[in-house]
Amino acid sequence: MVPSWKDIFIVQETSTLWSLGKLRYTVLSLFFTESLFFQLKHEIIRLQ
Repeated sequence: MVPSWKDIFIVQETSTLWSLGKLRYTVLSLFFTESLFFQLKHEIIRLQ
């Protein structure tokens, strides 16, 4: 069975959405790590 252009388009869309989701997840986790690190630094400075 030859995949129609619709099937190809849907696969393309899905992979694009997946990539975007992964990218957003990466950015969010980076941001989260950054803020966590900042809080830790703040705590250490406060303790000294």
